[in-house]
Amino acid sequence: MTTPPKPGNNFDFPDAKKINTLCVFCASSDLVDGAYKDAARTLGRRLGELGIDLIFGGGGVGLMGEVARSAHDNGGKVIGVLPDFLKTLEVQYPLADEMIVPKSMRERKGIMDELSDAFIVLPGGIGTFEEALEILTLKHLGQCEKPLVFVDIDNFFAGFYSLLEDLVRRKFTRSRILDQFVSFPDVDSALSYILGAGQTPGGKV
Repeated sequence: MTTPPKPGNNFDFPDAKKINTLCVFCASSDLVDGAYKDAARTLGRRLGELGIDLIFGGGGVGLMGEVARSAHDNGGKVIGVLPDFLKTLEVQYPLADEMIVPKSMRERKGIMDELSDAFIVLPGGIGTFEEALEILTLKHLGQCEKPLVFVDIDNFFAGFYSLLEDLVRRKFTRSRILDQFVSFPDVDSALSYILGAGQTPGGKV
């Protein structure tokens, strides 16, 4: 099995600001295994407990719905970003404290990036990968310094790590791509990393 990439020097954050908002990229499917839903609920609960606002895709189904409901149930603030045309496909989360309605998917990603102090990627489909890859690309190009952390439940991202390593081996990208993100097997480890890499929580601990 591919060993998850290790953090690079760009995660030292000598002048880091507080983590007030955290963007979560994750699945909109309700059909996924319960272990993934448990992780989403754990993440939402921890964000609520820490007083960190959730920035997410605005859907009320799948892992998106799980993390949003759990954050709300634990006193957290939930901010969704959902284009109009997706409301029938992903079903809007109805209790969001704020729902931003961009004109396009491209605008959606830009808003989520702008609002967020860090990014966590839970298992998801092609939309989740597309969102995470945009942040990874921006980091690779030096246009983003925010933490990007994958939660590798049940080795979900092993094939993705292998692909990146193969791209490096074949010289399609430089090896520093592997230093632009980190991976942990569970939510608590991922959050501890984000809050420990020169960061402090934005609210109560």
